[in-house]
Order: sequence, then structure tokens, then C-alpha cells
Amino acid sequence: MAKAHSKIRLTLSRLWIGLLAGSLLGLISPIIGLFLGLQVNAHLGTLFAAPLILITLMTGIPFGEFSLALRIVSLLLSVIIGAILGALVQQLFTKQTPPNNN
Repeated sequence: MAKAHSKIRLTLSRLWIGLLAGSLLGLISPIIGLFLGLQVNAHLGTLFAAPLILITLMTGIPFGEFSLALRIVSLLLSVIIGAILGALVQQLFTKQTPPNNN
């Protein structure tokens, strides 16, 4: 029973690490996306700035004319999307690594 409890605890801790890492990425990804889209690659920039583009398409308001509330909502949406993606990536990497037989 203790081994199963330890495995669940390890899985949850890895999930939290993925959520936090994804949240941090989601926090900075719109800024990175705007610069990447302008200077490096338009497709990569679009991927990183997807929450901003999504809110722009839904409201019909250009990003430069966002109110403070819309900027906060787009940032929160980006953090939520980043957290979900981070948790999914963490779970995929966890399943691909071989188990530790200690």
C-alpha cells in the first residue's frame, strides 16, 4: 500500500511541476510571441500569441486597443493554456521514461 501511495504522490508532484512550468511559460509566451512573429517566424509567433489572437478575433478589438481588463483576461487565458499544456507535456515525458527500479 505504501508503494502505491508513493507512486500517487510522485505523479501529483510531477503534475504540479508541469502546471507551474506551463503557467510560467504562459505568462511570458504572449510577449515572446509578439517579438518572434515580428522578427523570426510568423507561424511561431502566432503559436505563442494564440490567446491574444483568440481574444482579438472574439471581440473584434485590435490588441493595441485592449482595455486593462481585456489584457488581464488574455494573460490569464495564456497562463491557463500554458498550465494545461505543461501538465500534458510533463505527463507524456513521465510515461516515456523507464521506471526506476530502486
